[in-house]
Parts: sequence; structure tokens; C-alpha cells
Amino acid sequence: PGHPSNWSVITQLIVINCLVYLVVLLIDVPPKEPLTDNLSLSLSGLSSLKIWTIFTYQFIHVHVLKIECNMVGLFFIGRILLQLVSPRQFMEIYFVGALFGGILQLLFNLATGQDGLIMGDSWAVMAVLLALETLIPNQSLNFLLFFILPGMMTMRQIATIVIILDVLGFLFSFVAAGDESESREMIAHFAHFGGMLTGWA
Repeated sequence: PGHPSNWSVITQLIVINCLVYLVVLLIDVPPKEPLTDNLSLSLSGLSSLKIWTIFTYQFIHVHVLKIECNMVGLFFIGRILLQLVSPRQFMEIYFVGALFGGILQLLFNLATGQDGLIMGDSWAVMAVLLALETLIPNQSLNFLLFFILPGMMTMRQIATIVIILDVLGFLFSFVAAGDESESREMIAHFAHFGGMLTGWA
């Protein structure tokens, strides 16, 4: 039963993301980061014909906290969604959310003249979250805030809080627009919105 062929689609996605993270951690040593540079999504990368990055960028994570949060969210939210949809539908939601999120962020960057590296799969996780909220908006979930404090909220309340936080993060990003780090790697809020729209659709 533990053979990879018997793993759920969620387990497969988590294993792939973690393996890629470890490989990047071993190979990319600043200032040389060949995997991050060649697998992350950007306007300049696409103009250099790095077409594959529209698919590979979602597996690139450079901070352990980001991949940890994404994988924990995918595990807990994804397991519930997988009870309501088929594995194929789940994968469609996940990958279309990542694809549409990346495209929407690229369009935003093009319109605003930004060109930071886009990476991670949080927009795919957002698609999973909003798909679940759309199917069972009034379903209550028990959870531990900060893994300590017990709480309970409906899926609609959880999704609303996530959307509000992303909108606030997007607005705050304008305040920090002059930060030099933003040109290297950015929080792709429009990719989050693209993932949410995919999940809702």
C-alpha cells in the first residue's frame, strides 16, 4: 500500500514539490542559482524563449516556510476536496489554477513594468481552497490556530479571510514597491487571485 503507484494525487504533489525543493537547495548556491533562474516564471524568461517555465515555476520554492505552508494547506484542504471530486478533477483544478495564476500575474507585470521572478504553487492551493468553498461554503472546519488554539470556521469564512489578507498584501506591496528585493522575487498577489478565480469557476 505504500508503493508510489498507490499514493493519492495529493501525496504525489507533496513529494514532487519537496523533492524539487531539496534539489534546488543543494544546487542553487547564491549568487549562482541556475535552477531558480531557469525554472521560475518571468517576462524576461519568456522573451528568452524559456517556454517551459510556465509549467515548472509552480514547483520552485526558495523559502522553507513557503513550501511548508503550501504543503500543509494542500494536505488538509486537498484531502477534503478529494472526497468531493475525482483525482482527475482535482489535478485539473490544481494545475489550471497554477497556469491561470501565472498568466494573470504576467499580464499584471507587463502592465506595470515589473519583472520579478514568479515561483511557488500557493495559487494552485488557492484554487483548491476556493473550489472547496464553492462546493461546501457552509461546512464548518475545526482547526488549531498556530497549532495551539482550537477554533471553528465555515469554509466561506476561511476563504473570505484569505481573500482579505491577499488584497491587503497587494495594497501593501505598493508601499514596498521600491524595495530592491522585489525585483528579484515577488509575492505574486495577482497569481493568487488567478488561482482563486479558477477554483471558484
